[in-house]
Amino acid sequence: MRITLFCDLSEEKRTSMEVYADSLRSALNSISDGGFKIKKFQPHQVNSFKGLCFLPLRSKIDNYYSRFIYYPRQARRYQGDVNHIVDHGYGHLVFSLDPKRTIVTCHDLILLKCKSGELPINAPVIATKMFQYSIKGMGKAARIIAVSENTKKDILTYARCDPARIKVIYQGINSKFRKIEDERFLEKIRRKYSLGSSSPRLLHVGHSRYKNVEAVIQALVILKRDFGMSCELITVGLDFTPKQKRLVDLLGVKKFIVTLNHVPIDDLVGIYNLADVLVFPSLYEGFGWPPLEAMTCGIPAVTSNVASLPEVVGDAAIMVHPLDYQGIAAAVYAVLTNSELRSDLISKGLKRASRFTWEKAAKHTLEVYEEVYKSAKET
Repeated sequence: MRITLFCDLSEEKRTSMEVYADSLRSALNSISDGGFKIKKFQPHQVNSFKGLCFLPLRSKIDNYYSRFIYYPRQARRYQGDVNHIVDHGYGHLVFSLDPKRTIVTCHDLILLKCKSGELPINAPVIATKMFQYSIKGMGKAARIIAVSENTKKDILTYARCDPARIKVIYQGINSKFRKIEDERFLEKIRRKYSLGSSSPRLLHVGHSRYKNVEAVIQALVILKRDFGMSCELITVGLDFTPKQKRLVDLLGVKKFIVTLNHVPIDDLVGIYNLADVLVFPSLYEGFGWPPLEAMTCGIPAVTSNVASLPEVVGDAAIMVHPLDYQGIAAAVYAVLTNSELRSDLISKGLKRASRFTWEKAAKHTLEVYEEVYKSAKET
């Protein structure tokens, strides 16, 4: 059985999709008995109008041309016995492949939830139209892998797919995330990123608007004002937006925040270990890696109680409504001051996180491949 993984354009650098594709491929190869071969297809973005570099929005035009015209043409040449599109945003590739042999992994349907008004975020018109086209293609695939039950529910709501064609397969956690006892390494990371040495450290990981970093900033203020606790907030992801920077200035908390852009994974593991609590009050998640990454590092997590997060964290984290700033601050204070609660969360977190492995994800995904392969041969 020949399997082709169709990945995002390499220039898009969508870290989460790259991690999913590479981790799944590695895990599949580790359990292979020789009955299948996997190849990865990931084309580069191309120039849509050579010589017209002065065009406004040239990069965006090139991206749309590459994704929706160039890539589908190339995809036909790289079909396997089973095709796996690893990102639902490329679901339109199904139109160019044999749908009876094609699987799409759906991570989330955030744009459609924004368009419907369920999330308080403006959805770009053109991007949403193209996304709807991709989801329409996804709906024609032989199978859809949803990364959570919540994502499956959203697929049934917005894509109207046959439930029998949707399989929920949870993602795994990178094995590099672990509890680090090497104090010299941790001190090296602390100095490298200029982190404080005394105040409790709050950590937030992620940069998209739905990650709700504003709530963490508000909680930082409340912790100082109402609980008398000065904390340091470490944010990992892209720099703050102009609006978020204005909020930081308005609240006067800039000196308490360390903003880091993308950091190497080994350093990120160190930063998790240096944190006292992960604060992750997302407005929406299709799955949600950071709470599990924190748990694996022995760090308690405070998360929101919406979307996929309740099914991912179970009873191993404190969950609060994402817009309840006072509640988020109170939860963080409890984790930082109640040693019994903290120990309980750490113990439960380690146990919870151990359930999410790439080997398990690979075994379930291989079962889907075999079902599709067998069904396609019979038709």
